[in-house]
Amino acid sequence: MVFIKRAFFALAAMLFTIQVAPTASPPAIAAEKMPPFVTVVSPIFGQLVAFSQPSDFVIGLENVNGSNYIREAIPSGETVEDWTQMVTVTGFKQLALQPQAEPVAITSAIANGYKNFCPDLFAVMPVPPPDVDGFKSFAAVVGCGTVTGNGSPRREETLIIAIEGESDYYTIQWATRGPASDKPPAFDKAAWEKRRADLSPIRLCRIVPGESAPYPSCVRR
Repeated sequence: MVFIKRAFFALAAMLFTIQVAPTASPPAIAAEKMPPFVTVVSPIFGQLVAFSQPSDFVIGLENVNGSNYIREAIPSGETVEDWTQMVTVTGFKQLALQPQAEPVAITSAIANGYKNFCPDLFAVMPVPPPDVDGFKSFAAVVGCGTVTGNGSPRREETLIIAIEGESDYYTIQWATRGPASDKPPAFDKAAWEKRRADLSPIRLCRIVPGESAPYPSCVRR
């Protein structure tokens, strides 16, 4: 997501079962359906970050650049250059220790970076923030009616959730693309609130020494 990435850096198993058919037919192997969402837990700087994402999404990019972390996941078969949806998690090391840092300010900084690419076709819509174990958070949807670069003109809309951790800041973002428009996006509020709910539960947990993936201390709560 080139627009969010630029703002970000500027800001500082499938299971199978065997089913036995009637005696006239040989046994058939069928794939058990995956749940629509799976829990993702990652150590990002000082804490574990856990949230839900669509089960068919795969990691397309992961990078740590000093005090900045970013990971992008897209539907299987798509790429970080050519995608229809993308879920991004970012981390800003020790940013929560800065007195001026607030979830609304972090969200606004990312939104303003987004707006630079479509000042006349930009829109924003606050949405109720999720409950993140008592940590402060803020959420909004931003979008451009038309953006260009890295492909043909298109519409982009992104849910941004900013969370203040114990010492670090985190964002979780869900972006979608659609046909370009000559007007600012008219957000489907119910659809975006559902996406926000689908990312839940969102948790920030303390890192347990010696614990490894899948980090049960942050899931079984």
